[in-house]
Formats: sequence, C-alpha cells, structure tokens
Amino acid sequence: MDAQLLDRVGEAVLEWAVEWGEQEARNVLMVVTTHEAATQWLHGPQTWSRPDRVYFATVQGTFQQRGRSGEWAALFVDPITFRVVTFTVRPLEAVPNRPLGQLGTVHRL
Repeated sequence: MDAQLLDRVGEAVLEWAVEWGEQEARNVLMVVTTHEAATQWLHGPQTWSRPDRVYFATVQGTFQQRGRSGEWAALFVDPITFRVVTFTVRPLEAVPNRPLGQLGTVHRL
C-alpha cells in the first residue's frame, strides 16, 4: 500500500478525531475493504450494505459530540475524496470481538 495514501487516510481519521474532541487519537488501524464487509464486521452477518470499496479505520480516544460519546470509533473513509462518510462511536466494551484482519491487510496509521 502506498505510503502517501496511508498518510491521507491517517489525516482524515485524525481530523475527524479532533472534531470529536480528541487531540491525541491512538491505535489507528485501517483496512481496504467494502462498505458491506465492514458493516457486517461491525453489526453482524445479517446486515447488508453497499458493495463500494472503502478505507475502513478504527481509532481509540475520548470522542464526544452531539450527545454521543465513546472511547472507540470505526470510520468509513471514501477512497476518492478521503473524507469520512460514515462512522460509529462506541464504548470499549461494545467493540466487536473479531480481528480486524478478517477484512484484509491491517495497516497501522
């Protein structure tokens, strides 16, 4: 995977984290997958979504905005615009108990 591409995804994740009140996000991981595969990883195999390719990133920190909060987030980053198009914020106890590597090669950002 191209280092410049990884940097752009990392920047998008860190910008999102700052918007959610976290200045020092940590443990940022990313895989290239489909929106559907990532959605199923998050919510279970009974959940369907689009087959579009996405950069799926997870990040830890203290995130809080609009009455929502959590210490873990999963972000769907558009591979063309490098913008976070959707996300979920959860407490650590609600993080899926599955390896992210099920979706593809994991890159630490």
